[in-house]
Amino acid sequence: MATRHGTRVGEGGAVTRLLHATLAIAFLGAWLSAEWEGLRTWHIACGHALAGALLARIAWSLARPRASLLRWWHTFRRAARRLRSGHDGVLRAPTWTIAGSALVVCGIVLLVPGCFVTGWALGRLVDVAQEPVALHRWLGTTLMVVVATHVALVAVLGVLRGPRMARDVLPGGPRSGQG
Repeated sequence: MATRHGTRVGEGGAVTRLLHATLAIAFLGAWLSAEWEGLRTWHIACGHALAGALLARIAWSLARPRASLLRWWHTFRRAARRLRSGHDGVLRAPTWTIAGSALVVCGIVLLVPGCFVTGWALGRLVDVAQEPVALHRWLGTTLMVVVATHVALVAVLGVLRGPRMARDVLPGGPRSGQG
């Protein structure tokens, strides 16, 4: 098994990949069904799946420190510290892409519950006012931008470091023999 960032890649990786895929599919389903009234039930179901997958991912993170979301926070802090130290005014691409990826992961962890809570509140209101709808729509749009930024930064890291980072979350996971 390959070692990266002090952890063994692939250890518990199948569960992490499954939860990541569930998050991605539920997000895509919620986004695609958001504007069609006839698909409101699908939108709600995808929102519940998204929130449930995030809760499961956080629980998995707590149970398996090597799959920890806290690692993203520490990565963000270390990268931000490197950026602040200046490096003679030069920003290395891997540093800002890793810092950006860590930041968007933290953003996703915060925005998904916000979308869920506002959506849940909308479902409980008999007479839906415009303000809650606007807030839910704004949070959903912000989440869409953050997810798109996450995908773009992973693509940039794939160019800078090779496709291994993206391959870790795809079915089949890390390729054996590539450390």
